[in-house]
Amino acid sequence: MSLAERVERLLGTPEVGIADTTLRDAHQSLWATRMTNKMALGAFPEIDDAGFFSLEVWGGATFDTALRFLAEDPWENLERLKERARNTPLQMLLRGQNGVGYGKIPNDVLRAFIREARRAGVDIFRTFDAMNDLRNLENAVRFVREAGGHNQVCVSYTESPVHTPEYFIGFVESLVEHGLLDPTSPDESFCIKDMAGVAKPGNVARVIRAVRAKYSRLLIQVHCHYSSGLAPATCFAAVEAGANIIDGTISTMSQSTSLPAVETLAELFGGTPHEVRLRKDLLPDIRDYFLPYAEQRHLAHSRVPVDVSVLEHKIPGGMWSNYIVQLSDMGLNGRIAEVLKLFPVVWEKLGYPPLVTPTSQIVGVETALTVMRGADYHRSKQLVDYINGSYGKPMGKIDPGLQRKIVGHGDPIDYDAPMEIPPDSLEQCRAELKEQGLLQSDRDVISYALYPGQALPFLRWRAGQGPNPREESDPSLGEAELLRRDAASVEESYRMLFSGRGAGSAYMD
Repeated sequence: MSLAERVERLLGTPEVGIADTTLRDAHQSLWATRMTNKMALGAFPEIDDAGFFSLEVWGGATFDTALRFLAEDPWENLERLKERARNTPLQMLLRGQNGVGYGKIPNDVLRAFIREARRAGVDIFRTFDAMNDLRNLENAVRFVREAGGHNQVCVSYTESPVHTPEYFIGFVESLVEHGLLDPTSPDESFCIKDMAGVAKPGNVARVIRAVRAKYSRLLIQVHCHYSSGLAPATCFAAVEAGANIIDGTISTMSQSTSLPAVETLAELFGGTPHEVRLRKDLLPDIRDYFLPYAEQRHLAHSRVPVDVSVLEHKIPGGMWSNYIVQLSDMGLNGRIAEVLKLFPVVWEKLGYPPLVTPTSQIVGVETALTVMRGADYHRSKQLVDYINGSYGKPMGKIDPGLQRKIVGHGDPIDYDAPMEIPPDSLEQCRAELKEQGLLQSDRDVISYALYPGQALPFLRWRAGQGPNPREESDPSLGEAELLRRDAASVEESYRMLFSGRGAGSAYMD
C-alpha cells in the first residue's frame, strides 16, 4: 500500500494509525541519541511487519551524533534501514531552515540535503521551526515538495500565556494561507509536536476540533512525550476530536522523557469506533529485543517515570538526557534542582519560545550559566542572535532588563525584518574536501557543509588519516554497566558497585 493510500484510508474511516519512534526519538530522549545502526537493524523485520503507519528513524540529533560519537555515516545508516523497511514508510525530523543543524543553513545545502535524504529513503519529512515562524519553514517545504516527499508541517507546541488554543488554530490557518500546507492533498499533513509532554487533553482537543471542522481532508497527527504522564489521555482526546495518527514507541523504550508505549496506545481505543490495526503478536518480540539494551542504557539519574515538574520547566524529552549529561560535565550534578527551578523564569524572560531545538538549548545554556556564574557574564552568540531576531519572532515580550543586559539597549527590535539566510556554500565545501583528499561523494559535501567540526574527524578517520572518532565512554550506558566494563579489577568493580555507586543508588543522586 502506497503512502498516499495509507493517508486516504485513515481519512476515510475512524481507524487510528500509530507511528513508531523507537529508532529516533525514543533513544534521543533516553540514551542521548546513542543507538547504533546495528542495534536499530536488529529490530527488523518485526518492527516493519507490525503495521505501523510509519517509522521515525532519522533526523533530529541522529545525524551529528552518528558522525561525532558513533563513527557512523548517517547516510549509510538511512540506506540500510530503508533496505529493511519494505512495508513501512520512513520519516525524519527536519528543523526547517536549520536542516538537521542548530542554526540557519544556506539554501543550496538545505535543498541538497532534502534531495539526498529522499533518495536515501525518507518518505515523510516532518518539518518544524522552534519559533513557529513561517519564514523558517518556507524553503524546507518547497524543497520537500520538489524532492517528491510527503510534506508534514508541525507546530511546536507549548502552553503559556501567549500559546493558547486560539494561537494554534490560527497557526494552521496561516500555514494554509501562505501555501505551506495543502489541506486537500494526500501528500501533505499537519502535526502537533508536544516535545515536552505538557499538552493538556482539553486544549489539544479544542485545537483539533476547530482544525478538523475547517479542513475535513487534512491528515492530523499528534506527537506527545510522556514526561508529565498526560500523553495517553491527550492522545485519546486528540483522536476523539478528529486526529488520525498518534506517535508512540515500544514499551521498553517508553515513558519518562520518551513517548507512550505503542502497546498501550493500541489498547487505548478498545470499545470505541477507532480501530488500531497492529500485529500485536509481534510487539512482544520488539519489546524483548530492546529490553537488555534498555536495562543497560537508560540514563539512571534521568530515568524518572513521571515528572510533573515538566509542566513548569517544559524541557523537551529529546533534550533532557543530553542536558543531564551536559550539566554533569559542567560540574552542576548537585545543582540540577536549582537549574530546573530557574529554567521557567529564564523562559518567561525570553518571551516563552516553544522549547525545541535550537531554542531549548539557548534557554538551557542561559539557565545553566546563570546558575554557575550569576546574572552577569558574557552571553553566548546564540542568545544575542535570539534577542536580535535571527531565529524568528518571539511570541511573548522579552524582559527589557535582560535585553538591555544582553544586547546593550532596550529599544524595540524589528522582528518582522527579512530573515537573513547564509550564502550558498556547497561548492566551497566541495573544494575544501577535495583539497584535503577527503571527497568521495556528494553526501560528504553535504555532511561537511552541515557539520564541519564533526564531519572532518569522521572523514579523516575513514580515509585513514586520523583516529576513530567513536567516544570512549558512552553516556547512554547505565553507571553500573560502565563500571562493570571499565573497572580495573573484580575487587574494584565490586567495591564501586555495592558501596553506594551502583545502579540502584543512582536513582537517589
